[in-house]
Amino acid sequence: MDPEITEKLQPLLDKGVCCLDPEGRLRFVDQASRPGPFLFKLVPHHTRCLLWFHVMAQTFGFVPSPCHSCWKTVVYPRDIEELFRLHDLQQGLDHLSKCGMEMRPYVPADYSGYFYHSSREEALADHPRLEAAVLQELGRDAKVFLKRACTEFSLKFGDPKGWQLTPEQLALEKRISGLFSDEVYDAARSPQITREVQRDWVLWAYRRGDPAYKKYLESFDIFSDYALVPGDGDAADLQFAVLQL
Repeated sequence: MDPEITEKLQPLLDKGVCCLDPEGRLRFVDQASRPGPFLFKLVPHHTRCLLWFHVMAQTFGFVPSPCHSCWKTVVYPRDIEELFRLHDLQQGLDHLSKCGMEMRPYVPADYSGYFYHSSREEALADHPRLEAAVLQELGRDAKVFLKRACTEFSLKFGDPKGWQLTPEQLALEKRISGLFSDEVYDAARSPQITREVQRDWVLWAYRRGDPAYKKYLESFDIFSDYALVPGDGDAADLQFAVLQL
């Protein structure tokens, strides 16, 4: 272990974000096996985003070298129905991706989806095919665009065009990476977890005033103990304040 580095990682250990494996190396707790805002489509060559994001960027304060070449095809579904359709599309494609409810206050969308590219060249090659698939599924006016790296990195480190790599940073990356296990843990979500996440999507749609949530109430057994009565606005809007006794 490298005391200078592990001391800074203690908060992540305390929060349960990462832990020690039986060989005494650090590894991240499998995030995709627990409920969260996104559902993933993972492929065998998926990246080490948890290490790059939580450790190198958030803890040590630099943009990791692999993130300099990361690009994403971004999709903003307009309602919960489009989100479910995007999820089905992603699951049918052999491409690293995720989609879900967008809870970050600095992203101008209620729902979002991401297809990941490991280089600018890969992004330019794959984006037209992915964009065409999304537009066919969600409609020609769906919002689809390319962006570079994580939004959090642009907010913290500025325009990606100004990012620099130094020999000192590359040496520190090597030291940090050497403390973490290279083992790829299965991050596929169980059907139970998938359903729990999707149920949260429907509740999020309700909170955000998305009327399409009503299409999923019965299938996810939401508000089944309440009598639904017309609201004051649109006749299709419903309140669930009257409990069935």
